Amino acid sequence: RSAAQWLWVVPRVRMTRQSHALVLAMTAYSLVYDMISTVFGGILVAALLLVGRFSRLSVLKYHVSMASQASIRRRSVGESAHLRAQGERVHILGLEGYLFEGPAVKLVKYLQRVVVPPEGAADRQQARRS
Repeated sequence: RSAAQWLWVVPRVRMTRQSHALVLAMTAYSLVYDMISTVFGGILVAALLLVGRFSRLSVLKYHVSMASQASIRRRSVGESAHLRAQGERVHILGLEGYLFEGPAVKLVKYLQRVVVPPEGAADRQQARRS
């Protein structure tokens, strides 16, 4: 009874469906094959599930511009006016979580879609490459 309870009741409460399926598959696999290959196979599959789960996470917590987020630093009147005028060009990103391949690609695509380069920036960049 305790083995059945461990395989069925406890995982359903404390694990995701994928993790529970992995435990059941490892148990069935260990009945046919040796324990070493079961453990290493389980570790490999668990690592792949972890990478898949982390790659679906969003790392962007917030995105604001200086137009909506004022600086707390005291500045001269001229500097403050310049920041107000150019506030849309300054982007503030708050990131959280794990930043590796999947979330990083999503973040770059988001920034390419949302952040518009200032006029003439593409021409200046092209001139630098030449």
